[in-house]
Amino acid sequence: MNDDDHIERMFGTSGSPSNQRATKYTCARHGEYEPNQRNWHDRDVCPQCIADGEAIKAPWKAAWAEYSRWQHAQIPEHFRNRRLGNYRPHTENARQALAASRELVSKRIRALALIGDVGTGKTHLSVGILAAAIREGSSGLWVHVPTLLREWRATFSKGSEQSEEQILQRLQHAQVLVLDECGATSRTEWELNAISMLIDERYRNGGAIVITGNLPHLAAGIGERGADRIDEMGVTLALTGASYRTRAVDDPGLKVDDDFIKPPTRIRWTVCEAGIDRVEAREW
Repeated sequence: MNDDDHIERMFGTSGSPSNQRATKYTCARHGEYEPNQRNWHDRDVCPQCIADGEAIKAPWKAAWAEYSRWQHAQIPEHFRNRRLGNYRPHTENARQALAASRELVSKRIRALALIGDVGTGKTHLSVGILAAAIREGSSGLWVHVPTLLREWRATFSKGSEQSEEQILQRLQHAQVLVLDECGATSRTEWELNAISMLIDERYRNGGAIVITGNLPHLAAGIGERGADRIDEMGVTLALTGASYRTRAVDDPGLKVDDDFIKPPTRIRWTVCEAGIDRVEAREW
């Protein structure tokens, strides 16, 4: 047997009728089709079945990617249904804060600091920003600043479960970083330097940052350098007035579930191969 005969036997191209491949197949859904001479892996699969499978897989993968981004944002359960769409501004500065939140999601600004009175909806807006940004394809992270500083300081001790580098990598990975409750007015020099370093990293390397805090002025919670960076990248707004939290208790817009729904873990579809149907399946 010469080399040509060997190749013909491998690929079924010899002149023998028993070795000849079909020149056409019939799919029960899409009709007659020819084998794909350029794609040996799916050579005998109906091309429209392949396209239908991709149309099923693509949104399923996108839904899982979005859901995973939301889970990785680490938003507390109590706030997970907060959205920009169910924030109810009752004052002019609240309306400005909502508008600025949308500006940050649309990437027209890179920083937003919301300071002022307790219970005026600052955390609501910060979670709403993350939800909207994640819907747009960005990654996000919600951080409770007092807890962050405590965990960060703990890395300096022997036997710490995580390193300082691990904490910083987690913070830097998020395209939108929320630092919630930067409200202390008597920070140590180390705390001010730590927060300033996070803001400076955003300033130099890109990404958005949202800061909230019950503060009379921003520098009281993040230092003069940090406040200056925020002003250069975006805006600082003070929310004042009656407690938004009190009104929100009876707001039907907040009596809703988190709308980031877990996608199905398994999908199935049918393809025709060499005229015979079989089931394709994918699992997450």
